[in-house]
Amino acid sequence: MLLSALARRARLLTAVGTRDEARALLAEMVATRWRVPGAGHPDTAQARTVLTTLTGDGC
Repeated sequence: MLLSALARRARLLTAVGTRDEARALLAEMVATRWRVPGAGHPDTAQARTVLTTLTGDGC
């Protein structure tokens, strides 16, 4: 799934210190998951958790 690939890439970017790029990817992932499955979907909550965990920014 494309969104899972974005999450993996963001984790790698965070690990190598490019947090701004990781934050942008994760914010895109959260926005997409918010629109497609909806705000109450578990995937949306997971995306927000990953964003917060990796970047400290929950959008």
